[in-house]
Amino acid sequence: MTNALSRSYTIQAAQHVSPPDYTIASRSPVPAVLYIATVQELDAALADFEGPYGFDCEWKCMPASNRIALVQLSNGSKVLLIHVSAMPEFPSRLKALLEDATVAKVGVFVEGDGTGLKNDYNVSAKNLVNLGPLAWRVDERFRYFNRPRGTSLAKTVVHFLGQVLPKGPVRIGNWERRPLTEEQREYAACDAHCAWEVYKLLSDRAKAGNINLSNCGHVVNLDTVVPYEFPDSYPLAQHTAPSGLTDNEYHAYVMWYQGYSAIDILQTMSKYQVSDCPSDEVAVISLVVSALAECAALPFAVDDLRAFIEGNPQALKQHEVFLAMRCPAPVVEAEPVASSSTPAVAGKKRKARERTPEDYDVVEPSTTPGATLTAALPIPRRRSARLQAISSQESDGSRPLKRARTSTF
Repeated sequence: MTNALSRSYTIQAAQHVSPPDYTIASRSPVPAVLYIATVQELDAALADFEGPYGFDCEWKCMPASNRIALVQLSNGSKVLLIHVSAMPEFPSRLKALLEDATVAKVGVFVEGDGTGLKNDYNVSAKNLVNLGPLAWRVDERFRYFNRPRGTSLAKTVVHFLGQVLPKGPVRIGNWERRPLTEEQREYAACDAHCAWEVYKLLSDRAKAGNINLSNCGHVVNLDTVVPYEFPDSYPLAQHTAPSGLTDNEYHAYVMWYQGYSAIDILQTMSKYQVSDCPSDEVAVISLVVSALAECAALPFAVDDLRAFIEGNPQALKQHEVFLAMRCPAPVVEAEPVASSSTPAVAGKKRKARERTPEDYDVVEPSTTPGATLTAALPIPRRRSARLQAISSQESDGSRPLKRARTSTF
């Protein structure tokens, strides 16, 4: 007999109704999500944190894969986002928890995370459980559509929970940035918590159906398992630029928005030999500026954009007009000055304000710090004569990059 969740999903598929997104706020009950960046915070969070655990890890993947930066654990009531890259050393209590063979740590492709922990921190994680073989043993419909190994977490969540696990550009973001953004925290918490939910559902169904889960190959032995090696391809190859932008403009913007520096972006594009690869950091900054100038819907944080441009004197000189219009400096009110017999020269202090916003074709973007890139709907706009004039001013008559369009993916 098909269970209610499966039937619900089948009806949605038959009616071509898109399943809703999986979010932490949609869970019942809603788990507490704790971002942890110190050993003291971790010790307090582990005081009443019993397993089994949904488990996942994240790391900075560009320009090359770095050490694991984040360990996520969920026990249903709490989700811990443990920012190990922010700590001076790998916390001993977390190491003991991961090496405890009596408590399951559940996820998808957990052998990769386990191998990473071993190589990066000498942590020998025990009782790592892959959801795929469990699902294959318990659910007949899952067996029909999937293999016992190799099914992604997103497909597993759609099958059992009838919801879509969002997998936008945040997944390839800079997981070493401190602190993590709200978008990163939501993504990381969802990955661990949905694994716990599916594991509980499968365990309950196995118990109710008297299904023996032993010897189904779900427990990973890191001493013998061969982790799946994902191909080393350009992480943004499948991210197609919206109309009006080149792929390089959009990809540079995405990497910057996800926390990468100009040198990270330059090295990544050079490593994968992208077409019309930027020649230096100034050219990378120009790509990001071009993307934001042409697509007003792309979100950004004003302080981050200002720091990105002002951190390079040459880029600041090229883009000072753009920066003034899109990231205006806060107005500081002058303190009252005692009256003087010499009158002030009218208009002297307003010289910097002679240029008004009406002089430029500028559309206000979304500058909400917590805005997500996947939630933004790029609304391309054509380059107007006035915006072309700005670009000419910024580059002294020539663009630092070739503007040839690349084919979309």
